[in-house]
Amino acid sequence: MIKLVALSLLIYVVCATHITELSFKDFDATIDNNFALVEFVPQKCFECAEPRKNFELIVKSLRNSTNVTFGRIMCSNENDQYLCEKYKVNQEKPVLKFFHSSFYNPFDYDRVLDSKALYQWMDRKMTPNPQEVSNLSEINALRDKYHAQNVSVVVGFFPNQDTQIYRKWLEITTTKALEFLVYAECIACAEDALKEFDVEAKQQKIVVLNYDKSVNGTTNFATLINYLAILGNPALDNLNNNTLIRFQTSKIPVCIIYLDENTMWNNKDMVEIYNNVKEVAKIFLGKVMFFYAHYEKFVQDHFKRVRLEPLPLPKVIMFVEGGGLAYVFNSSGTEPLGQWVSNVLADKATPVLRSQPVPAKNDGPVKIAVAESITRYLNDPELDTVMMFYVPKTVEYIAFDPIYHELAKNMSEVEKLVFSKIDITENDIPRLRMPSLPAIYVYPAHNKDNPVLFEGKRTAAELRKFLNKHCKKSREFLTEKRKKAANLENKRDEL
Repeated sequence: MIKLVALSLLIYVVCATHITELSFKDFDATIDNNFALVEFVPQKCFECAEPRKNFELIVKSLRNSTNVTFGRIMCSNENDQYLCEKYKVNQEKPVLKFFHSSFYNPFDYDRVLDSKALYQWMDRKMTPNPQEVSNLSEINALRDKYHAQNVSVVVGFFPNQDTQIYRKWLEITTTKALEFLVYAECIACAEDALKEFDVEAKQQKIVVLNYDKSVNGTTNFATLINYLAILGNPALDNLNNNTLIRFQTSKIPVCIIYLDENTMWNNKDMVEIYNNVKEVAKIFLGKVMFFYAHYEKFVQDHFKRVRLEPLPLPKVIMFVEGGGLAYVFNSSGTEPLGQWVSNVLADKATPVLRSQPVPAKNDGPVKIAVAESITRYLNDPELDTVMMFYVPKTVEYIAFDPIYHELAKNMSEVEKLVFSKIDITENDIPRLRMPSLPAIYVYPAHNKDNPVLFEGKRTAAELRKFLNKHCKKSREFLTEKRKKAANLENKRDEL
């Protein structure tokens, strides 16, 4: 047992020797030496053993393939705590920061910790941006290098550097949201490159060499950033920790095919499906963002969201309106995937609605609506429906909800008027403009397809005035009811 412990310690020490233990005395000299990757270990680090061990093994594998200095700062050392405060290290796990002598602030490494990903990331940070190229051979070499890493290359062609467009180009190359791309510039480029990429002499043009081998060019700088954000990525990309932000912030629909990444490359049928999806993705490039993903990572989020069992594979889900609506492709049906995507975009497909359970008892003055039951309130041609869309526990909702309930109770005699509300955090809802929440809409009985948004002050008097204006059916019913009551009272007086 003692021998095993001694062997483990020996292995640990051997790995650790590839990392320089830094202190406040030698820190500045180390980071000023061109390139340095420093691991900051927080003072209160309860889960540090495994990440530190992984980092040490990775450093061991990279030490001979890069000129980066690897160091470590222990924030538990009293004299070194100011360094951790300076670089805002307050997490409960080790933090990696890459120091480049040409930049004042370090770069944070926030990706999956493996040797290949780390090496490629550091290589990108050490490479000048934009890189200088002069001919077709250099452009092709750059493209081949980064396409092997699933990265697109953006090349700027300029006759000289003394133009307003060139200055805009430099701004784009330093845009943080587009840092996943590699940039190169060809000033007074050789004729073979101009001919290859259809660039006229003295023309200023940006060409995107996409990872999927397609090429897109533009001279419209007004839309270039949006163009790069969408088209600068693979037509069919892998959804992982590095690309998740693109899915979460996408302004266009996202289509995901879920596979078993552990076995798919050894399964001919799955490879064929992957290739088919990739061809469809190329057709919708710029209109729909396509990903393939390992299904086990998304069982709780995506599959639960659409109430779908993950197996058998593959499964395809399309998210529209920032994930507000989700559609499931019937892979066993006869409809081709491309046609289905077109139907979703044309609003000709049926979404899978996220919904709370339909309440077993719902006889209060304000009816509780859920996604599965909302149409019974919104579509009834005999009713004027008042619907409040809300987010629970917000200050605005807590303040207005009692007013809404009290008004509903006071107007309960109007049988053609229904008050209801729906929690939009738990239910998918129709496409509506919601400038603020809670949002109150009236669905008039005579015009259900055109709901009217209440934009007055959140008081009972203002809302009652709004309802009196737009709820014609209820107003007519109440007028008739009061007329009958008055006639009955007159008859009693006559008797």
